[in-house]
Amino acid sequence: MYGLLIHAEFYNAQDLLTAPILINIMRAPIDNDTEILKEWKKFGIDKAIPLIRQINKKDESVELSGIMVENALLPVLDYKLVYEFFEDGVRIKYDVKVREHISYLPRLGFSTAFGKKYKNCFYLGYDRESYIDKHVSALYGIWRFDVFNDFNGYIKPQECGSRYNSRYIKLTDEKERGIEICALNPFSFSALPYSVKELSESPHDFELPEPSVVHLCFDHKMSGVGSASCGPQLLEKYRTNEKKMEGFFLIKLL
Repeated sequence: MYGLLIHAEFYNAQDLLTAPILINIMRAPIDNDTEILKEWKKFGIDKAIPLIRQINKKDESVELSGIMVENALLPVLDYKLVYEFFEDGVRIKYDVKVREHISYLPRLGFSTAFGKKYKNCFYLGYDRESYIDKHVSALYGIWRFDVFNDFNGYIKPQECGSRYNSRYIKLTDEKERGIEICALNPFSFSALPYSVKELSESPHDFELPEPSVVHLCFDHKMSGVGSASCGPQLLEKYRTNEKKMEGFFLIKLL
């Protein structure tokens, strides 16, 4: 995070990053999450925060290790993050071990926010909202959308706008300054006018706050949406149920 902030100042874009890049495991609950949400809340997944237990600095990298946990509950997972800084960006390596009492997570990834002018999103992936179990009607290719003008939410705010199986994304301003994110393996992402917290806590779409920043989530994996509100629970193959997950994201300034 700090490497990006330093280079953002060099590029005269101090408002580029407006929130820390944090490990993220929760999504705004959807109707089909009603039953599993009870378990997520029981184990504190909805309120778990990253706590750092150890920091090691070596040359141009920083290694953090810690846990995701809600106060007074068992940890949800253990993590190790390595931030490797270079001239115009940072590579975030992650190694996560999910505790045995967790059946599956809503998602595993990172969240952050950018200044409102970085609203132009370019990406290689599916052309519309898509998930691991909901993408057969979508077209794969290179697409562009405006985060604020092209937002399509729901009357009851909830998880929305994720793009499954993406290869890279760019968030830019009118001068095409901004960031690019890619990874070794395909990933999911969402670029929205609202945060997970805002979507989770608003009873109706007209009660959402006035958008002020671009909220970005980029995920190693997002659980599918399923049909549990009126049918069977989400199939195992569509769950974020791995006990060990690792990989990296490369974030580069444009």
